[in-house]
Amino acid sequence: LEIRQVIGTAIDKLANVEGVTEALYSEKVLPALLTEIGNSGDALAQEFIFDCLLQAFPVTFHLATLEPLVAAAASVVDDVSVRDLMTGILRRISTEAGAAAGSGADVLDALLVATREALAGRGARIGGAAVADIFGAIVGFAASAYPGDLGKVDVVLKQCAETVFEGREANAAGQDA
Repeated sequence: LEIRQVIGTAIDKLANVEGVTEALYSEKVLPALLTEIGNSGDALAQEFIFDCLLQAFPVTFHLATLEPLVAAAASVVDDVSVRDLMTGILRRISTEAGAAAGSGADVLDALLVATREALAGRGARIGGAAVADIFGAIVGFAASAYPGDLGKVDVVLKQCAETVFEGREANAAGQDA
């Protein structure tokens, strides 16, 4: 418990250091923290550090670094719930969904690309239900960020179906080998 407090406090202090800009976070801080998560190899440590990272830094930083965040969420040890990490990211960025949609960058497209790439190597191991839950959270984000634009929801649902189908194909191919 004490080590968790030390790590959580350190990440929180790092997030509050004056001069930590989005660029510095993107180029130095996030890669260092993601390296620590990857090097840990311990499921509880990976989940805890990831959660601290999501809570400590501003949502705008996460919106600007969706691809490495999503990739890191999908590359944790098998005992970590990718579903929980992904939905945690989505819950966190949904707090600023309106700002994300109005930022000029299509956050939804970036999120879908990052999610598809991250799940490509792990989708069959995650399972269809978890993939559906992840995409359900993306639907929630899309509905918040783009109210009234059902086309965005359709895009997410199509991507979900394709990802589940690809996972089933990969699983079947693995069983045939």
